[in-house]
Amino acid sequence: MNAETIRSMISDFIAEDPGNSIPSGPRIFDAPLVGFADASDPIFDTFRKPGIVAPWHRHPRNWLPSARSVIAYFLPITDAILDTNIPGSKPSREWMFARFWGEAVNERLRRILVHRLEDGGHQAIAPLLSPLYRVEDMNANWSERHAAFAAGLGSFGLNRGLITKRGSAGRFGSVITSLPLPATSRTQDPFSACPNLTGGSCGACIDRCPVGAISSDGKDRDRCREYLQEQQGPSVRGEWGFPYSPCGKCYVATPCSQGLSCG
Repeated sequence: MNAETIRSMISDFIAEDPGNSIPSGPRIFDAPLVGFADASDPIFDTFRKPGIVAPWHRHPRNWLPSARSVIAYFLPITDAILDTNIPGSKPSREWMFARFWGEAVNERLRRILVHRLEDGGHQAIAPLLSPLYRVEDMNANWSERHAAFAAGLGSFGLNRGLITKRGSAGRFGSVITSLPLPATSRTQDPFSACPNLTGGSCGACIDRCPVGAISSDGKDRDRCREYLQEQQGPSVRGEWGFPYSPCGKCYVATPCSQGLSCG
């Protein structure tokens, strides 16, 4: 098993999985992006620093002592779904299904990838499927977005999303494995794709946020969380049965929502 085999495995799953579409609607995900990071890369130590992720963010070898590589991927949401979430202040039906049904697809992909690696004689673990995975003070002990950054899939934006060459709207996933894989090159600037964070202009996501949770200083995560869970959450739970509002307004109708051409 090599890098190309893994890329093909992930791409084939997204192309063939029957759950990769919403009821009476479009497909959820387009073809994925896949990257690899060396499990011994010093970048994983920096994620524990205050203001990056959290001191309790676990190193790949805390999850898997034999870890040699981190496989990270991005599942971009289709344009057909992105377009439905542009109007209004509430998330569209399609966007909500893409968030919650899409993550179910992502979970199946994590499990299958782990099983295929194990069948090939390698050890593997998906941190988000582990009983050791936890979230404390709104920060997890494993960040899929930061794993994707380490694997060269993109850089961060003002709204805290990761901007890839296929945009920032989608789901991330990762698997840690004992299989050695060639690391994907990455930018040294964690904000290189966001002009607002590199001394330029834009700030389109500031105007897109319905509650003003994004400013030139960054994202007010508490205000965002309150809006998703407490202000819109009850109506979303009552009408759709989903646990909270996925909103996503700052991920659509912006230059970075579909690619790196920002500013």
